[in-house]
Amino acid sequence: MDNYKYDMEMLRQASKEAYRKNKDRIEQLEADSVALQDAVEDLVSLVAQLNARIQFLEENGAENRGSESYVEDADNTEEASEDDQNDTDRYEEMLRILGLSESATVQQIKTAYRRLSKKTHPDRGGDDEEFLRVQEAYEFLMSYAQAA
Repeated sequence: MDNYKYDMEMLRQASKEAYRKNKDRIEQLEADSVALQDAVEDLVSLVAQLNARIQFLEENGAENRGSESYVEDADNTEEASEDDQNDTDRYEEMLRILGLSESATVQQIKTAYRRLSKKTHPDRGGDDEEFLRVQEAYEFLMSYAQAA
């Protein structure tokens, strides 16, 4: 009978150890899966950006531009520079809100947003206005990144 109890105890301990090892492995696989999903999202975003650039170049390439379009562009240059400056200022402000540099990648934008949204979310004791600023910054930067 003592051998049976000993064997059962050894089996329980081995079972617990196997569970712990597999639990850590499953958690690691889940973390890897999330990282892989983020990487795939980034790649999809980059492909979309490249396709948009290719389409733009095909539609507006120098070989397709007539002399009239250069005259129209010269007339609109002043308006465009003011808009560009406003966009640049807003872009820099949104980067500042998320605590990022101008060379931030899509992945860094997502990571900063997740970190700050957890910190500022009203359900977690954060400030409503601060959370909305973080959300606005994220949406602006993601739309900017997808349009680029």
